[in-house]
Amino acid sequence: MSLSNKFAAVAIAVSESIQNAAGDLPLTTAAALVTLTSGQAMCIGEISRVVGLTHSATVRLIDRLEDGALVRRHKRVGREVAVEITARGRRKVDSILEARDRVVAQLLEGLASDDRQAMSAVLDRILLRSCECGMTRERLCRLCRPGHCDCALARQPASPAG
Repeated sequence: MSLSNKFAAVAIAVSESIQNAAGDLPLTTAAALVTLTSGQAMCIGEISRVVGLTHSATVRLIDRLEDGALVRRHKRVGREVAVEITARGRRKVDSILEARDRVVAQLLEGLASDDRQAMSAVLDRILLRSCECGMTRERLCRLCRPGHCDCALARQPASPAG
């Protein structure tokens, strides 16, 4: 199996495991919720850029989250709307991230400490290269636990809005 096949297979294993851990929520929806835990309320456009949906699709996603009492909207200036996560939404994020952590721990079980450290260093280089190839830190880290990361991207300045 070539390196690209192995890399793709691992990406699929991790992605599908995380999707299963998220349960009833699509990963895009889970990512929107996780993104909203990073601090203050965000506008629809900011959320749209992070989760990779069109503005209209993000509005519909926020509608569903609001119907589930996971987020709430606040009017800002003009037509701009701010979205913030609710306490119920934060509990859902905690559940998703705990499940993700369990899944990843299972996948890494059996790797020696030296192997984990080497893997961490390689992943840092791959993540930085992903940004050089056009991905944003916010998009790559959309399912990361805010404030709990020591990867190379966490040490980089935020990507410019665009």
